[in-house]
Amino acid sequence: MDGERHCERKMGFTKDFQPCEFFAKDVFFRGIPDLLLVNGPSAWVADWKTGKSSRFADTSQLELMAAMIMVHYPEVKKVKGMLFFLVAGDIIRAEYTREQLPEILSKWTGYADQIDGMNPDQPWPAKPSGLCNFCPVSEEVCEHR
Repeated sequence: MDGERHCERKMGFTKDFQPCEFFAKDVFFRGIPDLLLVNGPSAWVADWKTGKSSRFADTSQLELMAAMIMVHYPEVKKVKGMLFFLVAGDIIRAEYTREQLPEILSKWTGYADQIDGMNPDQPWPAKPSGLCNFCPVSEEVCEHR
């Protein structure tokens, strides 16, 4: 594919979704796509996964990367994203447009507000999920294992 190519491109945004450097003092979200191609109004983002299954693939990572790309590259109107599951031989695809950007940023604003409202001095209770079987925490420590 033609275009500007980036491997492991470090990007960030501030809490109010302004582009910033990955290690900026006011960075709130960070992302590092494995591969980013930018060609005028189109971009492609890819991340390679080494897990055995794509069953629990989380496309929210692609959504956040698409938003980050559109914020860092104002000329980009469409982002095609792919998660490549190497062991499973599977590809999960998603596509995002600039028209969706306000909705995406609104969703992530909600996450940012939740994070801001958390007290780091209080314990964060474990919550069961579909990823419990992949968690490295032992049964003796977590009641959900």
